[in-house]
Amino acid sequence: MNGAGQTVKYGYDLGGNLTGLTYPNGSQVTRAYDAADRLQKVTDWLSHSTTFGYDPNSNLTSEAYPNGTTATFRYDNADNLTQIHDLKGSSTLWTFGYSRDADNQLQTNTDPIEVKNHTYSYDALNRLSGDGSAGGNTTFGYDAADRLKTITANTTSTLGYDNADELTSLVKQHGTSTTQNLTLSYNADGDRTRQSDSVSKTSSTFGYNQDDQLISYAKGSSGWTYKYDGDGLRASKTAGTATTDETWDVAEGLPLLVQDASTSYVTGVGGVPLAADRRRFHGVLLLPGSAREHACPAGRLGEHGRHICAQSVREPLEQYW
Repeated sequence: MNGAGQTVKYGYDLGGNLTGLTYPNGSQVTRAYDAADRLQKVTDWLSHSTTFGYDPNSNLTSEAYPNGTTATFRYDNADNLTQIHDLKGSSTLWTFGYSRDADNQLQTNTDPIEVKNHTYSYDALNRLSGDGSAGGNTTFGYDAADRLKTITANTTSTLGYDNADELTSLVKQHGTSTTQNLTLSYNADGDRTRQSDSVSKTSSTFGYNQDDQLISYAKGSSGWTYKYDGDGLRASKTAGTATTDETWDVAEGLPLLVQDASTSYVTGVGGVPLAADRRRFHGVLLLPGSAREHACPAGRLGEHGRHICAQSVREPLEQYW
């Protein structure tokens, strides 16, 4: 039970697998497993089921959603993802492809959403140095401390750091014009306390408790405050006079958000969100070097377009470049 009096109930099989989850509002989710204790089926309170398939190495090979869409995944002999193929019935929705070099670094990425084919290059220290596509090339430079220093495409971003490797400045230029000039500051614990942009004349401030948990965030005339439970999980968020209570599933290792105000979330393999109330989420977001990223229903865009999931509540993330 959390501080708002909300209770999550759990059910298990003889193998200790989580088979049932009852939400504070009474909604129930059931989970079934195969003989190897791998998650095989998730059914929500509307009787919508998502099923999962695996290869002998326990790599996820298929996800079949209740709307008739199926995603299939292929791997190489080293268990690296090489293809994601999404189907609606017998019709292909899109296909993503990946290849790797002799050092097992991502070399190419075929992205039908961006309608671009990416080719990645690396320096002698195996750091990403280039991302080439039909839309142009992006190059990455590093300083002597192995920190990302420059990002150059149609604009150039230059990053500065302090002796603790904390990002203290970011200047973005388009030709001779400066379009962003961020300055960031931190407290003695390394928590970011302020950031300001001299170009847009905007600033944000961050406040923390003794456990270095974010308890306040202010930007312009808007402000938010946060409270936490005894496990360090965010219990509520207040914006103005509106407070949103949050409830978590703590039975599976990484705490997963299951209810946010009146919205309930359903998760699948690896805690990836499958649904929020009656809205289902099957979008795939692919990033250099990652197998795949699903769009999180309660998330927001963070750096490089990555969707930040609801459980990432350490601090609100801004898009820097």
